[in-house]
Amino acid sequence: MNVVILGASDKPERFAYKAQKKLIAFGHDTFPVSLSGKDILDRKGFTSILEIPVEESPIHTATVYLNPGHFSGIVDDVLKAKPTRIILNPGTESAEIEERFRQAGVEVVRDCTLVMLDCGTF
Repeated sequence: MNVVILGASDKPERFAYKAQKKLIAFGHDTFPVSLSGKDILDRKGFTSILEIPVEESPIHTATVYLNPGHFSGIVDDVLKAKPTRIILNPGTESAEIEERFRQAGVEVVRDCTLVMLDCGTF
């Protein structure tokens, strides 16, 4: 499954990094998106979700590690990328943003990616 990490980090102590590492361990293809666009954990990094080549395999999940103020600035791009599901990790929730995704037909999940992977609900 293709999973985009919005707010990806190359710092091992950050939850975005831990989530990407665990997603890889569970066999998911990860696409880190951050302001720096750095490659993380041997995966090519991007500065925008719209840079990700999805012609052959669309984005299934976007997991969010950005506060609502930062996330609101890229919501339009994420909607254009047409993920099937978006996971709002703790601290990223916004009723307004959630409603925009629901209106677009995107499944919205308020949960922790790390916990979902550990519990088998991812």
